[in-house]
Amino acid sequence: EAALLLGLLEAGVLQVYGGEPHLFIYGALLSAAGGLGSRVIRGRYQLYWMILLLLAAGSAGLSVGWMLEGWRASEGLLKLLWLGLSALTSVLGAFIALPIFERFFHVSTGFLLRELSDLQHPLLQRLAKEAPGTFFHSVMVGNMAEAAARAVGADARLAMIGGYYHDIGKLKNPGYFIENLQGRPNPHDELPPERSAEILREHVSEGVRIAEEAGLPEEVIDFIRTHHGTSLMRYFYEKAKAQNPAVSEEKFRYFGPKPFTKEQGIVMLADSAEAASRALKEPTREAIEEEVRKVVSEKLADGQLSESGLSGEELERVIGAFVDTLVSEHHPRIEYPNR
Repeated sequence: EAALLLGLLEAGVLQVYGGEPHLFIYGALLSAAGGLGSRVIRGRYQLYWMILLLLAAGSAGLSVGWMLEGWRASEGLLKLLWLGLSALTSVLGAFIALPIFERFFHVSTGFLLRELSDLQHPLLQRLAKEAPGTFFHSVMVGNMAEAAARAVGADARLAMIGGYYHDIGKLKNPGYFIENLQGRPNPHDELPPERSAEILREHVSEGVRIAEEAGLPEEVIDFIRTHHGTSLMRYFYEKAKAQNPAVSEEKFRYFGPKPFTKEQGIVMLADSAEAASRALKEPTREAIEEEVRKVVSEKLADGQLSESGLSGEELERVIGAFVDTLVSEHHPRIEYPNR
């Protein structure tokens, strides 16, 4: 999308300054150059390379026009001047308009994803302040998802960002999620299991609402929608079943949808695997791998990965990446002597 915007702006500016039909010949070259350049730019200093790229493409196009039209030297130099001005103004115009373009069309560009990957983003800082346990969990999920996505050739940066933001809905009721209790009594002990299930489901819909209000792109919001799929809240289901054996399982499932990309499937697995690993009393590599495999097997058996596109071979790579990341997090510390 950014490529299209920049290409159109460059061609449009050139038409305004040139005003001749044959400018379409090298206007196409400039559009192609703008599209190519906008896909590889990752930092503000690379904007200078974008301007040079446009100048090179435009100069090539002008050379063709010069030979075809037989311009005088003064005409050719004037057109080169307009070309330089158009390259500068189109690049500046595109990146001034880019935030509006991203927000209006709900699309993500490389620049926006770079901003979202910054842990200083206001939403993540709010999560760190109001739900610190969830924040730490989300950062770990993001790191695990990034490593796993890279292992299977998926979009590692998008998976990492999906992990960072998947639980922002817990900002509404942070004290109802175990990672934020910090030694306080569990409020779910006093609630009917049906109400507990509603609160858990609510963090998905709340997350979507918060993300939409913050202007997050749809491909990031989709991680919030899908990170539980239609999974069963087994603890509360079993609690309700003990009170009423005829209770419906559907009352204790998330509403979905299931993950429909590899990156979303990876984040779902990372979310569950990270939480399961935290419950281990002795997080050895063998114990962590056993827990990760159990999580993956349960999600497979429940059909949660049926639309993700992840193959059996890729899931093995995902498991390996998860285990490596979790082992590095749970590595043993040196015991210092008492002073």
